[in-house]
Amino acid sequence: MEKVLIVAPSWLGDLVIAQSLFKKLYKDGCEIHVAAPNWNKDILNFMPEVKSTILLPFEHGELSLLKRYKFAKTLSCKKYDKSIILPNSLKSALLPYFANIPNRVGYIKEGRGIFLTDRRKLNKEFLPLMVQRFNYLGEQEKKLSSIINVNKEYYPKLDTSNINYNLLQEKFNINFSLGNSIAIAPGAAFGPAKRWPKKYYAHVAKEYLNKGFNLFIVGASQDSNTAQNIIDIINVNNNYNDKIYNLTGKLSLTETVSVLAKSTFLITNDSGLMHVAAALNLAAVAIYGSTSQKFTPPLNDKCVALYDNNISCRPCFARTCKYGHYKCLYKITPDMVLRELDKYSNRLGS
Repeated sequence: MEKVLIVAPSWLGDLVIAQSLFKKLYKDGCEIHVAAPNWNKDILNFMPEVKSTILLPFEHGELSLLKRYKFAKTLSCKKYDKSIILPNSLKSALLPYFANIPNRVGYIKEGRGIFLTDRRKLNKEFLPLMVQRFNYLGEQEKKLSSIINVNKEYYPKLDTSNINYNLLQEKFNINFSLGNSIAIAPGAAFGPAKRWPKKYYAHVAKEYLNKGFNLFIVGASQDSNTAQNIIDIINVNNNYNDKIYNLTGKLSLTETVSVLAKSTFLITNDSGLMHVAAALNLAAVAIYGSTSQKFTPPLNDKCVALYDNNISCRPCFARTCKYGHYKCLYKITPDMVLRELDKYSNRLGS
């Protein structure tokens, strides 16, 4: 059995997509170990293909050559046969190199080829999607002659069988048995060019609150003000607070996954939680602004990506709109989102 160390991506969504590679390697008989940063490592607890998680003791963007060298030496005794390096940064290739792992696979980026033994050239024509790029690093054959298609059986699927919902209910006073619920994730660490307008979120949420749904608002602590603004808009002329749970900044990653697993729908920006929803088989609508659905689409047919291709400046991949109009977000209207949600809502008899 080949013992493989995966150096994980830093972004949550990318790590969820990487499960596709884990599933493929697991089926091939590999023993999979994943080195991941503290802020997203807990998602690996929902991936049964992963035998162990190695916590990377580095801050985001931290190089610290000596620290990396010393940490890598603690991994040398693990006797990994291979390492697959998913990030394209130079620093991510140093750990397997310092740990003397004999086979080190990765794309040639940032002049790091000297630290790799299996150097792959990124062919964007044949590997347009991130999921394809990750899976290609798990292939033995290096020569590309056509697009690599990823079998849907390898698409991310998080295992929620060990979630203790009773603890979650007690901690946050949530009764998951009280009907359907809609979750919204209005934040995006990337920047405002990914964030759908707050008044639009409020409009859609209010429609479903009037149908008797509960509302879960999830996200990081920096999303708390946005969440409160949405609640304030919702509560104009009415008070829905008995049905609204503002959980931003209160949940661990594990708890966030648990809440989404109990939700009926999710509305989200192009974010890590969009990919979590897809891996939970949760019906979701994902709004794309400055980014492209062609590179990291949600890998589930129940997740709909909404975007406007009639805007000449999109996709620009900018964090903020240089023109200040954010048309790519404002042109995705609440009615467009409601139409997609209603397709699933009608199946529930709501």
